[in-house]
Amino acid sequence: MTNLGTLIQSAIRLTKNGPVLHPLLIALYPAVFLWSNNVENLSLSAGPLDLMVSMGIPVVFALVAVLFLGFILRDRKKAGLVVALFLLLFFSYGRILELSADFGHIRHRYLLLASGGLFAAGVYWSIATRVDLRNITSFLNAAAIVLVAIPLVNILAYSFRSETPSIGEVVDKSVRPTDLGTLPADLGTLPDIYYIILDAYASSQNLKGNFGFDNQQFTDFLTEKGFYIAPESHSNYTNTTLSLASSLNIGYLDYLADVIPGDSKDPSVLTKVIQEDRVSGFLRSQGYQIVHFRTLWESRKADEDGDGDLYFGCEKKGLAGIGENEFILSLVGQTLLEPFL
Repeated sequence: MTNLGTLIQSAIRLTKNGPVLHPLLIALYPAVFLWSNNVENLSLSAGPLDLMVSMGIPVVFALVAVLFLGFILRDRKKAGLVVALFLLLFFSYGRILELSADFGHIRHRYLLLASGGLFAAGVYWSIATRVDLRNITSFLNAAAIVLVAIPLVNILAYSFRSETPSIGEVVDKSVRPTDLGTLPADLGTLPDIYYIILDAYASSQNLKGNFGFDNQQFTDFLTEKGFYIAPESHSNYTNTTLSLASSLNIGYLDYLADVIPGDSKDPSVLTKVIQEDRVSGFLRSQGYQIVHFRTLWESRKADEDGDGDLYFGCEKKGLAGIGENEFILSLVGQTLLEPFL
C-alpha cells in the first residue's frame, strides 16, 4: 500500500493542473485489465484488431463525451467527473452482479435502478458543486494512471519473457514416426474425408448418468446410417487444444514437456502444432485439398500460407466480426449492456 500511495502521489505531481485524463484512462482500463488477466491465452481468442476495438471505442466515447459535456457545462472538470462516474457504473455492473451472488442474487431491475439513482446523484453534485475541482481532478488522473499502469506492466513483462519454440524445434523433439507413408497406388478416386468435432458433446453414458438425458435415439439413428460409435470412448486429453494437437498429429504430446517450461500456461506452441499438423500436411502431399470450416485456430491464419486450402467462415472479417469475438464478448458481458444481451 505504501508503494501504491507513493506512485499516486508522484502521478499527482506530474498531472497537477493538467488536462482531464481520468475518464479516458477509466475507459481504457477494463480492456487492459482483461488483456492482462488473459495474456497467456489471448492468441487464441483475440487479434490486434479486437484489442484496438475493445480499447478504442470506449476511449473515443469518453473523449467525445468530455468535450461535449464540457461545452454544455462550460467546465471540463465537471464534465470529466460525470463521464468518469458513468464509465465506472457501466463497466462495473457485471462485477457487482457477480459479487451480489454471495448475498443472494440481485435482480437486474433493482441493480439498474440503484445504478441510475447513483448516477443521477453524482451528476447533480458534479454540476451543482462550488468546490474547486482541480485537486480532485489531479487525484483522479493520478489514480487512473496507476490503475492502467499496473496491468500494462504485467503485459509488457509477459511479452519480454515469452519465448515460443518454433514449430521446427517442437517437431524435431517429437518421438513420433517421421513418415506417415503413402496411399495405395490403385486407390483410384480419393475418398472424401470428414473430420467433424462436436466439441464438449458428452458421451451417452455421461449424458445419462450426470444429466438424466437418454441419447439412445440419436446414437441409434447414427448407427442405422452406417456410423460406428465406439462404446465407452473418451478423449486422450481434458481440453480441446491438447486433444486436437494430439489427434491431428497422430501421437501423444509427451515430447512437449522437453520444449515447454513446466510452469508455462502459454498455449501458442500447441496452436502452432495444430495449425501445422502432420495429418493435413500428409493429405496435401497425396493430392487432397482441405476445406476448413470456421475454427478458433484457423481464423488466425486463413490462407496466409498459400497452402491451397479453402476456408469458409475463417476469413478475417474486420469490424463485421467483432461481435463474435470471445474477448470482446467477455468484456461486454461485464458491462451495463449485460441485461439486454
